[in-house]
Amino acid sequence: MLIALSAVITGTAALMEYNTVYTQGEVMQLFYRVAVAGVSALLLMGLANRAMAAWLTLLCGGSLILWQANQSRRWAMLHEEVTAIVAHVNAMKSTKGQMPPDLSAYNFRHPELQKQISYSFNKGKLFLSYYLNDRGISYWYHEDSGFGYYPD
Repeated sequence: MLIALSAVITGTAALMEYNTVYTQGEVMQLFYRVAVAGVSALLLMGLANRAMAAWLTLLCGGSLILWQANQSRRWAMLHEEVTAIVAHVNAMKSTKGQMPPDLSAYNFRHPELQKQISYSFNKGKLFLSYYLNDRGISYWYHEDSGFGYYPD
């Protein structure tokens, strides 16, 4: 039972590791990998105390999965907001012939993310910059080049 629990939890956490670079950055991705390895190492504790190893695996591994699932959900909400803004700006451009000077006419689907998105309209081109947790890990949308990510 302990081996099955450990395999499912660490396997799920390991599969979710890829998104960590986009939600938290490369440094946190390394910490996440170490934490997943630590959870899988709890299997060795099962040689001495199976019940304790099972509970710690469930608690620590489950926490990692829930944390990363929440971060992935927040990133998806942010990206959904940005694509909706792009659609809104393009609709304004096609109906009124010009892009809006700001986003005051746009109704945010997730108002809590509004402060993480900046909008600019320079030389007739749309540019959106946005971040999830840290301004040093940023994303953007530019009308000419599409979506981008820094650091990449």
